[in-house]
Amino acid sequence: MTCVNRLLNNVLAVYFVKVYPSSGVVEGGTPVTLIGSNLGYAANHTSVVIAGVNCTPVYEKYVVSTR
Repeated sequence: MTCVNRLLNNVLAVYFVKVYPSSGVVEGGTPVTLIGSNLGYAANHTSVVIAGVNCTPVYEKYVVSTR
């Protein structure tokens, strides 16, 4: 098993505490905030897909949990 495989096998489950807003316009473009744990240690290490559409992270707003 390579280091990469070991790392991938030890990834913790993502846990969402809050997702808001809970709805948006059909056309899309609504900013969405995800609050939770195990979301990644940097915004460029995450990917989010909502209704089959890849979301674009706002890197300057990404905050890593300190707990």
